[in-house]
Amino acid sequence: MIKRITAMLLAIAIIFICFGSTVFAASEATASVPVVLTIDNTYRVINVTVPAVLPINITNGVLVTATNARIKNNSDVCSVKVSAVTVNDADYEVGSYNNFSNEKKTFALKINGIPTEKAGRMDITEKSFPDIEPDGTLNLKYYAKVSCDAKGTNIEIGSFIFTIDFAE
Repeated sequence: MIKRITAMLLAIAIIFICFGSTVFAASEATASVPVVLTIDNTYRVINVTVPAVLPINITNGVLVTATNARIKNNSDVCSVKVSAVTVNDADYEVGSYNNFSNEKKTFALKINGIPTEKAGRMDITEKSFPDIEPDGTLNLKYYAKVSCDAKGTNIEIGSFIFTIDFAE
């Protein structure tokens, strides 16, 4: 009999423990329950499309660049930005766009209003490379200068590295 009474008391105690505190009131009871939000942004994905190439064509002495070059933000929730642009030498050497000397195997570009000075990181601005909204695009308007000794087709004269980051 004592075992049964002990077992019942333990069962009642377990019910109280499992279902939290019980409020005894004459007609009604209220309880405040917090809503807890946890955000873990350690893994965010940047999903953009950048041009595979920035073509320069010289036809009968007329230099032409692409008019449809752009960076597309494929995300539908996060804005991104171009945080750095670096231009590198390849078969040609990067020169100053504003003071182009036409030396042998030299090229220079001006992209979104920012001219090359030499190989390396360019001094971009937020005005020339503004934030790219979700599902938005940033048009890349560029002009080029190439030395007169240019010959051949599909020559990789240089390269751009676009560093993309989340917009704040």
